[in-house]
Amino acid sequence: MERELLILRHAKSSWGEDDKADVDRPLKYKGISDISFIASKSMEISSGIQKVVTSHAIRAVHTAILFSSRISLPLSNICIDDRIYTADDYSLRNIIDEFPDDLTKALIVGHNPTLTYFVNLFLNNQIIELPTSGLVYFKFKAKHWSAIASETLVNSDFIKP
Repeated sequence: MERELLILRHAKSSWGEDDKADVDRPLKYKGISDISFIASKSMEISSGIQKVVTSHAIRAVHTAILFSSRISLPLSNICIDDRIYTADDYSLRNIIDEFPDDLTKALIVGHNPTLTYFVNLFLNNQIIELPTSGLVYFKFKAKHWSAIASETLVNSDFIKP
């Protein structure tokens, strides 16, 4: 059985509002434009996503909504998981391991540096930094989410704005 996992770093956000907490930072216009581009460019690999799991940070939630809307995925398929905001690569792996077996294709929307560390667990060609709106696609030959590993990786792709 195949498992497909897409990892998306939130779109570019604003640092210009000192009165807002980090979790409340909104997207910049450039971020909105970039995520639209990435969604359009990744239509083929994004097709069939069953679930989007996002951090609760405003910039991540907005990224998940914009991406999902662009690929015509119902917003009801988006799930917010607060743990992603502070997760390290090990914690993110635990979140994915909890996915049910009937779920075969999922998208995670989160933050750096965790996402860069996480994708590099599987990639042969390591990336230095997953940029904002950067998307990494993985296809694994694994019966369960807990079995995804570099050894079960069948295919991967990296799309950046």
